[in-house]
Amino acid sequence: MLGEIRGEVRFKEPLSFHTSLRIGGFADIFVVPQDVDDIRHALLFAEREQLPVAVVGGGNNLLVKDRGVRGVVLKLEGCLGAPSSTARKRWQGPASACRR
Repeated sequence: MLGEIRGEVRFKEPLSFHTSLRIGGFADIFVVPQDVDDIRHALLFAEREQLPVAVVGGGNNLLVKDRGVRGVVLKLEGCLGAPSSTARKRWQGPASACRR
């Protein structure tokens, strides 16, 4: 399933490369998906292999242990990292406490 991912798949990726503070250990499997299908493939792989999944964004306000992160790390960036206005409305709903 990882072979079907069109984005990037890296093994033992230093997460210090992906945090603003430049600290942290390695991710077992680091995926930068190109599209929603890549996310689906990564999640199916993690489920099949019974691996934990962590999702990160741009790396600001992110602290990673020196021991790193076991399992699959999904880095959502670009249009995959920002919710669309439709998704945001669906998430917040009409009576959400998160509304501003």
